[in-house]
Formats: sequence, C-alpha cells, structure tokens
Amino acid sequence: HARTLLAWDVAWLARLKLNAIRLELGARYMDDLRALLYRIRRGWRWFEEELCWCKEWEQEDEEAGQGDLERTISILKGTMTEVSSFGYLRMTMESALDFADQRLPTLDTSIWVDEQNRVLYTYFEKPMAANQVVHKDTALPENTKVSTLNSEVVRRMQNTSELLPLEERLEVLQKFAQKL
Repeated sequence: HARTLLAWDVAWLARLKLNAIRLELGARYMDDLRALLYRIRRGWRWFEEELCWCKEWEQEDEEAGQGDLERTISILKGTMTEVSSFGYLRMTMESALDFADQRLPTLDTSIWVDEQNRVLYTYFEKPMAANQVVHKDTALPENTKVSTLNSEVVRRMQNTSELLPLEERLEVLQKFAQKL
C-alpha cells in the first residue's frame, strides 16, 4: 500500500511538473495528501491529459463566476485521475470550501489562507474527541501526569500560528483548560 502511494506520488508530481503546476508545499500522511499551490487563473482547464488555456474558457469562467479555488480543484482532480497505470486508485478531494469555517482540518491542525494570502493554522480536534486529557485518578505517577499535560499544551501551541490574534490563541488554551 505504502509503495503504491509513493509510486503514485512520483507519477503525479511528474505530471504536475510537465504541466508547469508548481506545488509550494506538499505533505502526505498515510493516504492523505495535502497540497498548497497558487490558484490557477481563469481560462485554464485540464483537457486531454494536459493543462490548456483558451480565451473562450477565460470568458466562460468570468461569466460563470467560477472561483479560483473551484477551478484549481477541478484541474488538480484531472491531474490525479489521469495518472496512468494507477486506474485502480480513486482519489477524492476536500478543500476549505467543504467546511463551514472555511478551514481544512488535517490531523490535529486546521489550515486556511487568509485575505492577505498567508497560510494560517490552529489546533484542531474532532468533535468526538475525549472531553478530558488525563483523568486525575489515573494510576500514573504525578510527574508523568504533569509531563503529559505540559506536552499537550506545547503541542496545541505549536499547532497554532503565532500570526493569529491573541484571542484565538488563548481560546485554544481555554478549551484545553476545560478538559482538565
């Protein structure tokens, strides 16, 4: 499974390079892939296994009001589904558009791009996560409990951008404190 995904990654990255689509950042964890790239402008389409531009498509995009993110997603889907010799893999995509807060959850981090085109992130946990971190009556030694709780604070802060307003950073700590 891992070798298949690695081979797929190599083939997909080669396809992107061949079509001058540059990833600013890419990361894979198991079967999840996160790719960060600049938007693909109006008029571009994935057509017959390559990236093509046409003035008529540019006008269509403008008239349809298609957003840059939707167009970029469509093109990336094309690049992914046409990576030959991997027809048995079916790729799905999600973007910030799929979430009410316009932030893309990834493991224990939520990622988004702000109005100033900065990539921001904050600590994230699924709604079904346990509502406490380390139970006070656990059989762990006191120093282990303190160390575990300290590590949790550090992890949450490392997964929260320093560029965020102080209020949002404090909210991450406040939610943690409620679990104590």
